[in-house]
Amino acid sequence: MLVYLDNASTTKPCEAAIAASLDALSACYGNPSSAHTLGQEAERLVKRSRADIAALLGAREGQLVFTGSGTESDNIAFHSVFKNPARISGRRLIISGIEHPAVARPAAYYAEQGAELAVMPVSTTGMVDTEAIEDALGTAAAAQRTSLISVMHVNSEIGTIQPIAEIAHVKDRINKRYGAAIALHTDAVQSFGKLPIMAGQGAADAGSAGHGVPGAADAGSRLYSDFSGVDLISISAHKIHGPKGVGALYAKRPEKLGALIRGGGQEGGHRSGTENTAGIAGFAAAANDIRVSGDDGLIASTESDTGQSAAHRVAGLRARLLQGIKDAIADVRINSPEKASADGEPGCCSPYILNVSFLGARGEVILHELEGQGVFVSTGSACSNLGKKGGASKMDHTLAAIGLRLKEAEGALRFSLSRYSTEQEIDHALEHLTAAVKRIRSIGAYR
Repeated sequence: MLVYLDNASTTKPCEAAIAASLDALSACYGNPSSAHTLGQEAERLVKRSRADIAALLGAREGQLVFTGSGTESDNIAFHSVFKNPARISGRRLIISGIEHPAVARPAAYYAEQGAELAVMPVSTTGMVDTEAIEDALGTAAAAQRTSLISVMHVNSEIGTIQPIAEIAHVKDRINKRYGAAIALHTDAVQSFGKLPIMAGQGAADAGSAGHGVPGAADAGSRLYSDFSGVDLISISAHKIHGPKGVGALYAKRPEKLGALIRGGGQEGGHRSGTENTAGIAGFAAAANDIRVSGDDGLIASTESDTGQSAAHRVAGLRARLLQGIKDAIADVRINSPEKASADGEPGCCSPYILNVSFLGARGEVILHELEGQGVFVSTGSACSNLGKKGGASKMDHTLAAIGLRLKEAEGALRFSLSRYSTEQEIDHALEHLTAAVKRIRSIGAYR
C-alpha cells in the first residue's frame, strides 16, 4: 500500500483532469482541417475553462487571469500594486510572519526597493491578530501610505485558517474612514476547492439552495467564506488534483492589474504568452469535479451515500490520525491547531493538514524510514542546509514564528491529506510511523 501524506493533492491527480488535458492536446494538436480551426478550438477551450473555474470561486470569468503557478499569481498580485517604480519608496505593505515564500520574498524585494514592510506577529497556533492589523492602520497617514495587505488563507505548513473575511472588513472600514486605497491579497492555494471561498457576486449568492455553490448549506461557512472584500486571490491547479504548471489570479478589478509579462497581449494584456491550453483544460476539469460530483469536497451532496462533504470526511480522517499519534507515541508537540474546520472557521486548522513534532527524533530520518514502507510525508524546510550559517541550522520561519525551539522544529513532520485519502491509509501510516519513531529513538538516531 502506498500512502501519500506529503502534498497528497499532487500525487493523486483527478482522472477527469488528465482526460481533459489529453482531449485538449488532441483537439489543438491533432489533425485540424486548418490552422484557423485549431486556434478557434483552443480559444473556446480556454474561454470555457475560465468560466468553469471562476464559477467555483464565485467570480466573473473576466476577473480570472491564468498564470503558470500559484507563485506567479502571488508575484503578479504584488506587481499590480507596486507597478510604478517611482511610487514604491514611502509606500507600505503588511504581511503576516508565516507567509509562504511566494509572498514573503516579493515583499522583501519591494522593501529593498524602498517600500516599508510591516510583518504582523502570530499566536502560538499561527493566528494573525486582526486588531494588530487595524492598529497598524490607526491613523490617516498610516492608512494612506499603505498599499497592500497580504495574508495567506490557509498556512501551507501548519494549516491555520486565517480570518480573511474579517481582515477584508477592516480594510474596507479603514479605506472609507481615511480615504485610503489599500488592497487585500490572499494566497488561497491551500484552500481553493477544499474550503468554501466566495469572491465577488458569488458571496452574495452563496445562500441560494443547491446549484453546487460552496458554502450554501451552512450560515457559518457563508460568513467565513465571504471574500467579496478581497481584491486579489491566488489559486493553483495541482492543489485540487489538476495538472502542475498552471494557476490563476482573481482580481476584483482586473483593469487595475499591471502586466508582469509583456508581449502578445494574452490574458487581457496582463500576462502575455501562449496559454497552456491543456493545463488550463485540466484545471477546469478538476474544478468541475469538485463542484458537481457526489464527493464535491465542499458541500454536503444529496447524491452521496453519507450526505457528507469530502472536507468533513477528511476532517474525520485527520482526527483519526491525530488521536492515533497521541495514543501511540509519547513526547510529541502538535504544531497545528488541533481542531479542524471543514467550513473554514478562522483559528481552526484545514482538515487537509496536520503538523507534528516528534521530540528526540529527527523529522528527516523519520521521513526516510516511512518512505521505505510506502508512506510519504514532508519535513517542510524545518532544517535546510541552505539555512546554515556558521554551522548552526536556521529554523523554518513559520515554526519559529509560532514559538518552536530548534530541536522541536527539527522533529517536525507535515501530513497532507486529500479527498482521496482512506481510513486504511491512515491506519497503515500510523502503524509504520509508530514503529519508525520508536526505533529511531531507541538507537539514538537523532542526527
